[in-house]
Amino acid sequence: MSRFLRLNTLVGLGLLMALAVVLVALLFAGGLARPAGAAAGGPVILGGDDLTDHGSISGGTLEDGWLYIRKALENISPNVLRPGNDSSVAVLGSADSTATDDDAGAAYHFAAPQAGLGVTFHDGATAINQFFTDLASGAINPAIIVTAGTGAGNDLESDEGTALTNNATSIANFVNSGGGLMSHGSGDTAYGWLSALLPGASNVDGCDEDTLTLTVAGQAAFPGLTNADITSGPCHSNFTGDLGDLQILADDGQQRNIIIGGANVKLPGSIDLTPSAATNIVGTTHTVTATALDGEPPVLAVGVTITFAVTSGPNAGASGICSSNADCTTDANGQVSFTYTGDGGVGTDTISASFVTTRETTESTLVQKTWELPTPTPSPTVLAATATPAPTPTVAAAVQLPTTGGTPSDGSSGALPWLAAIAGAIALIGSGSAWFAYQRRRVR
Repeated sequence: MSRFLRLNTLVGLGLLMALAVVLVALLFAGGLARPAGAAAGGPVILGGDDLTDHGSISGGTLEDGWLYIRKALENISPNVLRPGNDSSVAVLGSADSTATDDDAGAAYHFAAPQAGLGVTFHDGATAINQFFTDLASGAINPAIIVTAGTGAGNDLESDEGTALTNNATSIANFVNSGGGLMSHGSGDTAYGWLSALLPGASNVDGCDEDTLTLTVAGQAAFPGLTNADITSGPCHSNFTGDLGDLQILADDGQQRNIIIGGANVKLPGSIDLTPSAATNIVGTTHTVTATALDGEPPVLAVGVTITFAVTSGPNAGASGICSSNADCTTDANGQVSFTYTGDGGVGTDTISASFVTTRETTESTLVQKTWELPTPTPSPTVLAATATPAPTPTVAAAVQLPTTGGTPSDGSSGALPWLAAIAGAIALIGSGSAWFAYQRRRVR
């Protein structure tokens, strides 16, 4: 084979390999690699709205606030991560009812089944306290907890609000383990439990339902809700102060936060796990650190055993090691870490941490870890071939693609960048082939 033929053969192979690299890179840039997962935690919608009083059902059709309840449950349900839940709604502070309006129990009696969920009722302070005892023991495991709200018949009374406040940490633990939470109403009866978890937060009078609007965060967290939905039941109060991990989902345009929450919320509970979300390359290790609290008031839990588990994802069931205490007991700071290797492939793991409190209840929380493949890099052969490229003719203007009339937003994976890059690569190979043919003619 002549020197020219050998040279052109190498150039052609280099161009083909370059095209392969371009195509692989485009596949990853186009979104086929799994995106990073959101932080684990439960979906939460808390409102200063009056849904049960301003709603009804007629001929099987839910209206106004009761319709919003159904739609809110439909948006919360897909985001519930709590393992083993029974796809039910537990309504706290209301008895079951079949009234057609002005009744908190009836609102959920009709709305929950229409949202594809079962429903149970826990009316009175004693029943609420028993609910949380059964929840901690594992005797019951609903998907969503609902507080009945204020302003309607068959809703929260002051002693029931006190029972919720006394079980505030249990509410937080439920959410942190992936359970859903919905609450509405006004004042300490409806939200004393929230102030117990976040002492800087409060629920105060003031709201204009005529200007109530979903925020960007609200639209992103629960895209199935609209402004028409959230204005269907008048609102009376708003949230102020330090709201922790709770996002502003809707405001009334007067710097008043009417609906707060999010699709993946963390609340101050008995056990915390960090980082709440992270992304690593497949085959590397990941470490999470648990911090445990126990007692009334809660203090750092020293010397308690934390049980870690990868409950779902490509590394489900993976084992790991604990530090600084190898037996997975907490140190003087109430902390212990867990490390495992993500060799199960691409995807998102859910990791749980749990411990048994002095009250002999099990408290748990969840976080997530996303595993991705490394970004592909050109091989040395390609680099060598492209370092001193052979002269190529000018690419004809015909390979340019027409514009689509718009500019893709950041992160867009539209077809135009793919097609332009592929067309360019094809043109490059075509020009290389022309050079190869030209040199063969010279050899002859």
